[in-house]
Amino acid sequence: MEPLTGNAFLAYARLNVVDGLWGLYNRPWDRTHFEQPALTEVAANVEISRAWFDLDTRSLVFTVRRDSTRCGDATIVVGNLRERGPWTLFCDGIAVAPQAMSHREPATGP
Repeated sequence: MEPLTGNAFLAYARLNVVDGLWGLYNRPWDRTHFEQPALTEVAANVEISRAWFDLDTRSLVFTVRRDSTRCGDATIVVGNLRERGPWTLFCDGIAVAPQAMSHREPATGP
């Protein structure tokens, strides 16, 4: 195995994730991880501070903020939904987008 080097590892080391780099090599994600719903496209004026798929509730959970200092249409595309069954997008507990919505239709939040 080649040694790991580069400036990216300095930033990664500052995160202080317990066994983070060790886990990447010794417990890699399996195929099912890449089949989970995920944010696949995010507009330039959207900031995502966290996103994960909760296996217990079968929910894609993410925190989003629109950046008014950047140009963009605030579009977020969620992938890997077709074969997952019924779904609804909630914003602060209020349903804002039903399953039938296409990825090009805008969702309106409270």
